[in-house]
Amino acid sequence: ARAVVVLDEAGKVTHTELVNEIADEPNYDAALAALR
Repeated sequence: ARAVVVLDEAGKVTHTELVNEIADEPNYDAALAALR
């Protein structure tokens, strides 16, 4: 499995995604959008 977790400056979780298949990639665009 792969996981993506994005935190803001205060340490609050703003985005999470869990991809069960290791061959599949997470939605990097969504993670980057959460950083903005």
